[in-house]
Amino acid sequence: MSDFTQIKKISQAHDKTIWCLKWLGPNSGYFASASEDTIIKIWDTRVFKFIRRLIGHSEGVRSLEILTDGRLVSTSLYNLKIWNLNLATVDHSQSVQILDEFRSIKLLNNGDLAIVGVKPIILFWTLLNPNNQLSITSNNVPAFNT
Repeated sequence: MSDFTQIKKISQAHDKTIWCLKWLGPNSGYFASASEDTIIKIWDTRVFKFIRRLIGHSEGVRSLEILTDGRLVSTSLYNLKIWNLNLATVDHSQSVQILDEFRSIKLLNNGDLAIVGVKPIILFWTLLNPNNQLSITSNNVPAFNT
């Protein structure tokens, strides 16, 4: 750690435990933080200021991932949401509920998602977009669009 120097501290970034941070693109200058307080916050790294709040989860947000098209995926215990960051409000998110507790999500090189929860299994999900309608499918657990 001798090569690293702390450059900034953001006190009181959330009201509860922060579970995850995610850079929103290699040249974007923004990152997202996810918290037990159910809120995702978008931050500008150039000035280290909060710029946008994403509200819509009813439980703490555990994991974040950025899709290749720039949308943000977030997970709480039983819910996965996909946010369009250009129109990031509850009305512009898509949501799926499944019957497992999410803990972490990872975008794979082929564009699929790998999700782990409290059960000793790994779920692989494919994002499909026929007719501009999002559906999330898995051969392990039935998905329900809400």
